[in-house]
Amino acid sequence: QQQQMEMMLRQRMAQRRGGKRPAEKEVSVKPVKVMLKLAAEWPLKAADTAELLMASKKLQDAIKAADIGGMKDAEEPTPEEAELAEETEEMAMNFGGREGPKPGEPVFVFVAKITAAEREKALAEAFRAAKQEAAQLAKAAELELGTLRSLQGGGGIDPEDSVDYRLLYQTSFGAALRQQMTGRDHSGEAIGASPGLLKFKVTVNATFAVK
Repeated sequence: QQQQMEMMLRQRMAQRRGGKRPAEKEVSVKPVKVMLKLAAEWPLKAADTAELLMASKKLQDAIKAADIGGMKDAEEPTPEEAELAEETEEMAMNFGGREGPKPGEPVFVFVAKITAAEREKALAEAFRAAKQEAAQLAKAAELELGTLRSLQGGGGIDPEDSVDYRLLYQTSFGAALRQQMTGRDHSGEAIGASPGLLKFKVTVNATFAVK
């Protein structure tokens, strides 16, 4: 009803002005940009670290030259888009001290598979270390370590020593990559931002009785 009343009032005002309707303002249509996430995997085989670095460098250069993200053909950003991008970069610098990737720029993540034998060996070493620490604590309290009551173990990526998680959580790419990594089982993978030595974290929680 309110809209109808407003329309009637505009018509009456137009009639009083000689039947001319007020000029309508032109509506500017802003272009809409869509971001599409694209993930691909390539196996890297190398005999040593130097060969792995060379193979990964060659692959990264080829992907960048392919310009899958269309950065070369991208249009110049509008003043509003440039201002928004600058503010986003400043926020990332304030939180993590590092600038994130630009839209369309490829980001590389390296993954190493952990075999069942390597995982079992790491869990066994972690349990021995936990039992030794528990025995030392019991001795400090003038007690003896008793039987094992409960035992839990696990493993996965190490947020501090693998991919730069500060970068992932502060950029628009980070949101897409986290979504990609969420549906993936990391229990048998070591993940890093560069080729070479990758770390895989194993945890063991053991509870012992004392006597």
